Amino acid sequence: MLNIDPYLKSLKKNKIVVIPDFLNEEEINSVRSEYEAILEDRAKPYGFGRAVRLYGIPDDLVAIKEIFNSKEMLVAARHFYGRTPFKFNTAVFLSHEFGIPGDAPNGYWHSDRDHAFKFMIYLKDVGPHDGPFSYIPNSANIGAKLRLSRKHQLRDHPDLLKLVNKEETVLAKAGTLMIFSTDVIHKGGRINGGERMVIRGHCRP
Repeated sequence: MLNIDPYLKSLKKNKIVVIPDFLNEEEINSVRSEYEAILEDRAKPYGFGRAVRLYGIPDDLVAIKEIFNSKEMLVAARHFYGRTPFKFNTAVFLSHEFGIPGDAPNGYWHSDRDHAFKFMIYLKDVGPHDGPFSYIPNSANIGAKLRLSRKHQLRDHPDLLKLVNKEETVLAKAGTLMIFSTDVIHKGGRINGGERMVIRGHCRP
């Protein structure tokens, strides 16, 4: 795993950071082997592919547990939350999206209904047809206001066009880590002939 200390200042300021090559090739292969095995064994199909939710990581998922219990992720979460108590990666989600062409899971601009601090790792290279994650820089304050007002979609904001023009799309290699507050306005990309393999850890206050 890559040392993420150089990214912490940016994470604190922007509430999101993209870290290329967080996992090396050996780590990617180990995690993906466990990921594929548990999806094959326990996945439930949904409209966009298949997924598994883990509340607590079983001991036999050695590589996944090592990464989502790692010092690197814990330091990032402590840096974000400060003195606020939080639950560290108590839920881990494995998803493989390949479903309806032109559709996307959470494929609209939004901030999450319930705030979380997430670690999301691409387990396969993600190009423009693979449902890439997108976000709007410097939008966390707006997203927090939408969440607190119980409005979660960007269409509820008067400066919609101005914000969307600032969109950043994460086209990146396997092993890329995205760390973000779900107050950052974001969405899932549309899948058009590709697929997306992702694993996410969720922290909550």
